Amino acid sequence: MQKPPWGDKISSKVTNLANYFVTTDGKTFFEVIRTAMDVAEEDKCDLNIHKL
Repeated sequence: MQKPPWGDKISSKVTNLANYFVTTDGKTFFEVIRTAMDVAEEDKCDLNIHKL
């Protein structure tokens, strides 16, 4: 099995790609996106995602 370009220098809390991107309060990227989608649906508004 090949190692990723960054090697083994990641947190032991990262066990898969789903929890690789985590906010400072511990929410995963997917949780943040899901919450944004739910709020947009409740408010009946569009959800726009922009590249930073």
